[in-house]
Amino acid sequence: MLRPTKATTILLNVPSLLGLLLVVTGGDSWGQTTYSPVVGFVKVTVNGTNSGSGDNFVGPALLEGEAYRGDIVAGTPAAFTLQAADAAWTSNQFATNNNSHFVEIVASTNPNAVGLYSDIASNTANTLTTTLDLSSQLAGGETIAIRPHKTIAKVFGATNDYALGQGAAATSDTISVLTPGTSPVFSSYYYRANQTLGGTGWRSTANPVTDQANRPLRIGEGLLIKRKQTASTEIILQGYVHEGPLRIPLKKGFNLVDPVAPMTDQSAATPTPGPVFSLGGIASDTRIPSVLDALLLRGGSSTADILSIRSGPSFTSYYYRSGQTLGGTGWRTTTNPATNVENSVLPATAAYYFQIRGTGGDWVRPQPFSLP
Repeated sequence: MLRPTKATTILLNVPSLLGLLLVVTGGDSWGQTTYSPVVGFVKVTVNGTNSGSGDNFVGPALLEGEAYRGDIVAGTPAAFTLQAADAAWTSNQFATNNNSHFVEIVASTNPNAVGLYSDIASNTANTLTTTLDLSSQLAGGETIAIRPHKTIAKVFGATNDYALGQGAAATSDTISVLTPGTSPVFSSYYYRANQTLGGTGWRSTANPVTDQANRPLRIGEGLLIKRKQTASTEIILQGYVHEGPLRIPLKKGFNLVDPVAPMTDQSAATPTPGPVFSLGGIASDTRIPSVLDALLLRGGSSTADILSIRSGPSFTSYYYRSGQTLGGTGWRTTTNPATNVENSVLPATAAYYFQIRGTGGDWVRPQPFSLP
Protein backbone atom coordinates (compact mmCIF):
# COMPACT_ATOMS: atom_id res chain seq x y z
CA MET A 1 0.00 0.00 0.00
CA LEU A 2 1.34 3.42 -0.91
CA ARG A 3 1.56 5.91 1.92
CA PRO A 4 -1.00 8.74 2.07
CA THR A 5 0.34 12.16 1.16
CA LYS A 6 -2.45 14.57 2.23
CA ALA A 7 -1.20 16.21 5.41
CA THR A 8 0.79 19.07 6.85
CA THR A 9 3.81 20.09 4.77
CA ILE A 10 7.18 20.69 6.41
CA LEU A 11 10.17 21.94 4.43
CA LEU A 12 13.57 20.72 5.59
CA ASN A 13 16.69 22.49 4.38
CA VAL A 14 19.28 19.79 3.74
CA PRO A 15 22.59 21.34 2.67
CA SER A 16 23.79 18.27 0.78
CA LEU A 17 20.91 18.64 -1.65
CA LEU A 18 21.40 22.38 -2.04
CA GLY A 19 17.64 22.55 -2.18
CA LEU A 20 14.58 21.45 -0.26
CA LEU A 21 13.38 18.06 0.79
CA LEU A 22 9.62 17.76 1.17
CA VAL A 23 8.36 15.69 4.07
CA VAL A 24 4.62 15.30 4.53
CA THR A 25 3.37 14.27 7.96
CA GLY A 26 -0.05 13.89 9.50
CA GLY A 27 -2.86 11.46 10.24
CA ASP A 28 -4.19 8.91 7.78
CA SER A 29 -7.68 7.40 7.79
CA TRP A 30 -6.62 4.84 10.42
CA GLY A 31 -5.54 7.53 12.89
CA GLN A 32 -1.83 6.71 12.48
CA THR A 33 0.95 9.19 11.78
CA THR A 34 2.61 8.69 8.42
CA TYR A 35 4.82 10.54 5.96
CA SER A 36 5.39 10.73 2.25
CA PRO A 37 8.61 9.69 0.54
CA VAL A 38 11.38 12.29 0.77
CA VAL A 39 12.08 14.16 -2.46
CA GLY A 40 14.61 16.76 -3.48
CA PHE A 41 17.37 17.69 -5.87
CA VAL A 42 21.15 17.78 -5.96
CA LYS A 43 23.33 20.23 -7.89
CA VAL A 44 26.49 18.65 -9.28
CA THR A 45 29.36 20.49 -10.94
CA VAL A 46 30.79 18.66 -13.94
CA ASN A 47 34.36 19.87 -14.21
CA GLY A 48 35.79 20.76 -17.59
CA THR A 49 39.36 20.36 -18.77
CA ASN A 50 40.30 23.65 -17.10
CA SER A 51 40.01 21.73 -13.80
CA GLY A 52 42.00 18.68 -14.86
CA SER A 53 41.27 15.76 -17.14
CA GLY A 54 37.53 16.43 -17.39
CA ASP A 55 36.77 13.06 -15.75
CA ASN A 56 33.88 13.25 -13.26
CA PHE A 57 32.72 10.28 -11.17
CA VAL A 58 29.09 10.97 -10.31
CA GLY A 59 26.55 9.04 -8.26
CA PRO A 60 22.99 9.92 -9.38
CA ALA A 61 21.96 9.49 -5.69
CA LEU A 62 18.18 9.94 -6.16
CA LEU A 63 15.55 7.50 -7.44
CA GLU A 64 12.28 7.43 -9.33
CA GLY A 65 9.07 7.13 -7.30
CA GLU A 66 7.57 3.78 -6.36
CA ALA A 67 5.25 2.16 -8.90
CA TYR A 68 4.06 -0.49 -6.45
CA ARG A 69 4.46 -1.64 -2.83
CA GLY A 70 3.02 -4.90 -1.53
CA ASP A 71 3.69 -8.25 0.13
CA ILE A 72 5.08 -11.56 -1.08
CA VAL A 73 2.98 -14.71 -0.74
CA ALA A 74 5.78 -17.10 -1.69
CA GLY A 75 9.11 -17.09 -3.49
CA THR A 76 10.27 -19.48 -6.19
CA PRO A 77 13.70 -19.52 -7.85
CA ALA A 78 14.21 -16.16 -9.54
CA ALA A 79 10.57 -15.19 -9.01
CA PHE A 80 8.23 -13.47 -6.59
CA THR A 81 4.56 -14.40 -6.36
CA LEU A 82 2.49 -11.63 -4.80
CA GLN A 83 -0.97 -11.45 -3.30
CA ALA A 84 -3.52 -11.33 -6.06
CA ALA A 85 -5.57 -8.80 -4.11
CA ASP A 86 -2.61 -6.41 -4.07
CA ALA A 87 -1.39 -6.94 -7.63
CA ALA A 88 -3.38 -6.43 -10.81
CA TRP A 89 -0.69 -5.60 -13.33
CA THR A 90 -0.75 -5.78 -17.09
CA SER A 91 1.56 -8.29 -18.71
CA ASN A 92 5.19 -7.12 -18.65
CA GLN A 93 4.38 -3.57 -17.60
CA PHE A 94 7.57 -3.57 -15.50
CA ALA A 95 9.79 -5.22 -18.11
CA THR A 96 9.44 -3.00 -21.15
CA ASN A 97 12.56 -1.51 -22.74
CA ASN A 98 15.29 -3.81 -21.41
CA ASN A 99 14.21 -4.41 -17.80
CA SER A 100 12.90 -0.91 -17.18
CA HIS A 101 11.99 -1.54 -13.51
CA PHE A 102 13.58 -3.17 -10.49
CA VAL A 103 12.22 -4.69 -7.31
CA GLU A 104 13.69 -4.20 -3.83
CA ILE A 105 13.00 -6.07 -0.61
CA VAL A 106 12.19 -3.31 1.87
CA ALA A 107 11.00 -5.39 4.86
CA SER A 108 11.60 -8.98 5.91
CA THR A 109 11.93 -11.14 9.00
CA ASN A 110 15.31 -12.12 7.49
CA PRO A 111 17.56 -9.07 8.00
CA ASN A 112 19.92 -10.34 5.28
CA ALA A 113 17.16 -9.89 2.71
CA VAL A 114 16.39 -6.22 3.39
CA GLY A 115 17.99 -4.02 0.77
CA LEU A 116 18.42 -6.71 -1.90
CA TYR A 117 17.23 -5.73 -5.36
CA SER A 118 17.04 -7.05 -8.90
CA ASP A 119 15.90 -6.04 -12.36
CA ILE A 120 12.49 -7.38 -13.40
CA ALA A 121 12.72 -9.66 -16.43
CA SER A 122 8.95 -10.15 -16.87
CA ASN A 123 5.66 -10.04 -15.02
CA THR A 124 2.12 -11.41 -15.17
CA ALA A 125 -0.91 -10.02 -13.34
CA ASN A 126 0.53 -11.00 -9.96
CA THR A 127 3.99 -12.53 -10.50
CA LEU A 128 7.40 -10.98 -11.00
CA THR A 129 10.31 -12.84 -12.57
CA THR A 130 13.63 -11.27 -11.62
CA THR A 131 16.99 -11.39 -13.38
CA LEU A 132 18.69 -12.41 -10.11
CA ASP A 133 17.63 -15.35 -7.95
CA LEU A 134 16.86 -13.84 -4.54
CA SER A 135 14.74 -16.79 -3.38
CA SER A 136 17.30 -18.19 -0.94
CA GLN A 137 16.88 -15.07 1.21
CA LEU A 138 13.08 -15.09 1.32
CA ALA A 139 11.47 -15.95 4.63
CA GLY A 140 7.90 -15.32 3.45
CA GLY A 141 5.75 -12.25 3.90
CA GLU A 142 8.38 -9.77 2.66
CA THR A 143 7.35 -6.29 1.60
CA ILE A 144 8.66 -5.26 -1.80
CA ALA A 145 8.80 -1.98 -3.69
CA ILE A 146 8.94 -1.62 -7.46
CA ARG A 147 10.48 1.44 -9.10
CA PRO A 148 11.38 2.37 -12.65
CA HIS A 149 15.06 2.86 -13.28
CA LYS A 150 16.42 6.26 -14.04
CA THR A 151 17.28 6.65 -17.72
CA ILE A 152 19.70 8.82 -19.67
CA ALA A 153 16.82 11.07 -20.73
CA LYS A 154 15.38 11.33 -17.20
CA VAL A 155 18.73 12.33 -15.70
CA PHE A 156 20.18 14.49 -18.47
CA GLY A 157 17.05 15.54 -20.36
CA ALA A 158 15.61 14.20 -23.59
CA THR A 159 17.26 17.04 -25.50
CA ASN A 160 20.45 17.41 -23.42
CA ASP A 161 19.05 19.90 -20.92
CA TYR A 162 22.36 20.63 -19.18
CA ALA A 163 24.33 21.54 -22.28
CA LEU A 164 26.84 18.74 -22.20
CA GLY A 165 29.10 18.96 -25.22
CA GLN A 166 27.20 17.54 -28.18
CA GLY A 167 27.86 16.71 -31.81
CA ALA A 168 29.90 13.78 -33.09
CA ALA A 169 31.05 10.92 -30.87
CA ALA A 170 34.69 12.00 -31.03
CA THR A 171 34.07 15.53 -29.77
CA SER A 172 31.00 15.21 -27.51
CA ASP A 173 31.00 14.81 -23.75
CA THR A 174 30.31 11.20 -22.82
CA ILE A 175 28.39 9.45 -20.03
CA SER A 176 29.86 6.03 -19.26
CA VAL A 177 28.63 3.09 -17.21
CA LEU A 178 31.02 0.34 -16.10
CA THR A 179 30.17 -3.34 -16.42
CA PRO A 180 32.01 -4.60 -13.32
CA GLY A 181 34.38 -7.54 -13.05
CA THR A 182 37.92 -8.64 -13.73
CA SER A 183 37.58 -7.52 -17.36
CA PRO A 184 35.59 -4.31 -16.89
CA VAL A 185 34.06 -2.58 -19.89
CA PHE A 186 32.73 0.96 -20.13
CA SER A 187 29.62 1.61 -22.25
CA SER A 188 29.60 5.25 -23.36
CA TYR A 189 26.79 7.53 -24.52
CA TYR A 190 26.63 11.04 -25.99
CA TYR A 191 24.15 13.52 -27.41
CA ARG A 192 24.36 13.41 -31.20
CA ALA A 193 23.51 16.64 -33.01
CA ASN A 194 24.18 18.41 -36.31
CA GLN A 195 25.37 15.25 -38.05
CA THR A 196 24.36 13.88 -41.42
CA LEU A 197 22.29 10.70 -41.25
CA GLY A 198 21.64 8.85 -38.02
CA GLY A 199 19.40 11.52 -36.49
CA THR A 200 19.67 13.62 -33.34
CA GLY A 201 19.49 12.37 -29.77
CA TRP A 202 21.20 10.14 -27.23
CA ARG A 203 23.41 7.52 -28.86
CA SER A 204 25.99 4.93 -27.95
CA THR A 205 29.53 5.59 -29.12
CA ALA A 206 29.31 2.11 -30.66
CA ASN A 207 26.12 2.90 -32.60
CA PRO A 208 25.27 6.39 -33.91
CA VAL A 209 21.81 5.39 -35.16
CA THR A 210 19.90 3.65 -32.35
CA ASP A 211 18.18 5.93 -29.83
CA GLN A 212 19.48 5.40 -26.26
CA ALA A 213 17.31 7.97 -24.43
CA ASN A 214 15.60 5.21 -22.45
CA ARG A 215 18.76 3.28 -21.62
CA PRO A 216 18.36 2.43 -17.89
CA LEU A 217 20.79 3.91 -15.38
CA ARG A 218 20.37 1.23 -12.75
CA ILE A 219 20.28 1.66 -9.01
CA GLY A 220 23.81 1.44 -7.63
CA GLU A 221 25.50 2.26 -10.95
CA GLY A 222 28.03 5.08 -10.81
CA LEU A 223 28.68 7.27 -13.84
CA LEU A 224 31.87 8.55 -15.43
CA ILE A 225 31.07 11.84 -17.16
CA LYS A 226 33.88 12.80 -19.49
CA ARG A 227 33.78 16.55 -20.11
CA LYS A 228 35.74 17.50 -23.23
CA GLN A 229 34.91 21.18 -23.03
CA THR A 230 37.15 23.65 -21.20
CA ALA A 231 34.47 25.19 -19.01
CA SER A 232 32.63 23.37 -16.25
CA THR A 233 28.87 22.95 -16.30
CA GLU A 234 26.20 22.10 -13.73
CA ILE A 235 23.58 19.37 -13.72
CA ILE A 236 20.65 18.95 -11.34
CA LEU A 237 19.73 15.48 -10.13
CA GLN A 238 16.12 15.16 -9.00
CA GLY A 239 14.10 12.41 -7.39
CA TYR A 240 13.31 10.42 -4.27
CA VAL A 241 15.70 9.66 -1.42
CA HIS A 242 16.27 5.96 -0.79
CA GLU A 243 15.11 4.94 2.69
CA GLY A 244 16.67 2.15 4.71
CA PRO A 245 19.78 0.03 4.11
CA LEU A 246 20.81 -0.99 0.61
CA ARG A 247 22.88 -4.01 -0.44
CA ILE A 248 25.21 -2.90 -3.24
CA PRO A 249 27.09 -5.82 -4.84
CA LEU A 250 30.87 -5.49 -5.20
CA LYS A 251 32.28 -8.03 -7.63
CA LYS A 252 35.83 -9.29 -7.82
CA GLY A 253 37.67 -6.88 -10.10
CA PHE A 254 36.65 -3.28 -10.73
CA ASN A 255 33.36 -1.65 -9.73
CA LEU A 256 32.03 1.91 -10.14
CA VAL A 257 29.09 2.31 -7.78
CA ASP A 258 26.63 4.92 -6.62
CA PRO A 259 26.00 4.68 -2.85
CA VAL A 260 22.46 6.03 -3.48
CA ALA A 261 22.76 8.28 -0.44
CA PRO A 262 22.74 12.07 -0.85
CA MET A 263 24.99 13.47 1.85
CA THR A 264 26.07 16.87 3.16
CA ASP A 265 28.43 18.63 0.75
CA GLN A 266 31.69 19.22 2.65
CA SER A 267 33.53 20.82 -0.26
CA ALA A 268 32.47 24.39 0.55
CA ALA A 269 34.86 26.75 2.31
CA THR A 270 32.55 26.66 5.34
CA PRO A 271 30.73 23.30 5.26
CA THR A 272 27.25 23.21 6.76
CA PRO A 273 26.75 20.59 9.48
CA GLY A 274 24.78 17.56 8.38
CA PRO A 275 25.08 13.83 7.72
CA VAL A 276 28.31 12.60 6.13
CA PHE A 277 29.83 9.23 5.33
CA SER A 278 33.24 8.62 6.85
CA LEU A 279 35.51 5.68 6.16
CA GLY A 280 35.33 4.50 9.76
CA GLY A 281 35.48 6.05 13.19
CA ILE A 282 32.74 6.41 15.74
CA ALA A 283 29.12 6.90 14.66
CA SER A 284 27.35 10.08 15.75
CA ASP A 285 24.23 12.05 14.86
CA THR A 286 25.90 13.34 11.70
CA ARG A 287 28.81 10.97 11.06
CA ILE A 288 27.96 7.59 9.55
CA PRO A 289 30.84 5.09 9.22
CA SER A 290 30.86 3.38 5.83
CA VAL A 291 31.13 -0.16 7.41
CA LEU A 292 33.34 -1.06 4.44
CA ASP A 293 36.01 -2.31 6.83
CA ALA A 294 33.74 -5.32 7.52
CA LEU A 295 33.62 -6.23 3.82
CA LEU A 296 36.86 -5.24 2.10
CA LEU A 297 39.91 -7.49 2.08
CA ARG A 298 42.58 -6.20 4.45
CA GLY A 299 46.34 -6.24 3.95
CA GLY A 300 48.99 -4.08 2.33
CA SER A 301 48.48 -1.55 -0.42
CA SER A 302 49.37 -4.17 -3.05
CA THR A 303 47.11 -6.90 -1.66
CA ALA A 304 44.10 -5.23 0.00
CA ASP A 305 40.88 -4.12 -1.67
CA ILE A 306 41.11 -0.48 -2.75
CA LEU A 307 38.49 2.29 -2.64
CA SER A 308 39.33 5.27 -4.87
CA ILE A 309 37.57 8.62 -4.70
CA ARG A 310 38.09 11.22 -7.39
CA SER A 311 38.34 14.84 -6.26
CA GLY A 312 39.13 17.34 -9.00
CA PRO A 313 42.01 16.15 -11.17
CA SER A 314 43.21 13.25 -8.99
CA PHE A 315 42.23 10.12 -7.06
CA THR A 316 42.69 9.40 -3.39
CA SER A 317 42.91 5.65 -2.82
CA TYR A 318 42.11 4.05 0.55
CA TYR A 319 42.58 0.56 1.98
CA TYR A 320 42.33 -1.15 5.35
CA ARG A 321 45.87 -1.92 6.46
CA SER A 322 46.43 -5.06 8.48
CA GLY A 323 49.16 -7.65 9.09
CA GLN A 324 51.97 -5.34 8.01
CA THR A 325 55.17 -4.41 9.84
CA LEU A 326 55.30 -0.83 11.11
CA GLY A 327 52.64 1.73 10.24
CA GLY A 328 49.88 0.17 12.34
CA THR A 329 46.43 -1.19 11.47
CA GLY A 330 43.43 0.72 10.11
CA TRP A 331 42.35 2.91 7.22
CA ARG A 332 45.25 4.33 5.20
CA THR A 333 45.88 5.96 1.84
CA THR A 334 48.06 4.16 -0.66
CA THR A 335 50.53 7.06 -0.51
CA ASN A 336 50.85 7.11 3.29
CA PRO A 337 50.70 3.80 5.18
CA ALA A 338 51.36 5.40 8.59
CA THR A 339 48.60 8.00 9.01
CA ASN A 340 45.16 6.89 10.22
CA VAL A 341 42.49 8.31 7.87
CA GLU A 342 39.39 6.62 9.33
CA ASN A 343 37.72 10.02 9.78
CA SER A 344 38.06 10.95 6.10
CA VAL A 345 34.73 12.20 4.76
CA LEU A 346 33.51 10.65 1.53
CA PRO A 347 32.21 13.28 -0.91
CA ALA A 348 28.55 13.93 -1.63
CA THR A 349 27.04 12.65 -4.92
CA ALA A 350 30.26 10.87 -5.89
CA ALA A 351 30.68 7.48 -7.52
CA TYR A 352 33.07 5.17 -5.68
CA TYR A 353 35.65 3.19 -7.65
CA PHE A 354 36.55 -0.16 -6.07
CA GLN A 355 39.31 -2.58 -6.95
CA ILE A 356 38.22 -5.83 -5.30
CA ARG A 357 41.13 -8.25 -4.98
CA GLY A 358 39.29 -10.59 -2.61
CA THR A 359 35.93 -12.26 -3.11
CA GLY A 360 33.78 -9.15 -2.74
CA GLY A 361 30.19 -9.32 -1.53
CA ASP A 362 27.31 -6.99 -0.71
CA TRP A 363 28.12 -3.60 0.77
CA VAL A 364 25.26 -3.06 3.21
CA ARG A 365 25.22 0.70 2.91
CA PRO A 366 23.76 2.30 6.06
CA GLN A 367 20.95 4.82 5.89
CA PRO A 368 22.64 8.21 6.28
CA PHE A 369 19.75 10.03 7.93
CA SER A 370 16.78 9.48 10.22
CA LEU A 371 13.16 10.17 9.31
CA PRO A 372 10.44 11.65 11.54
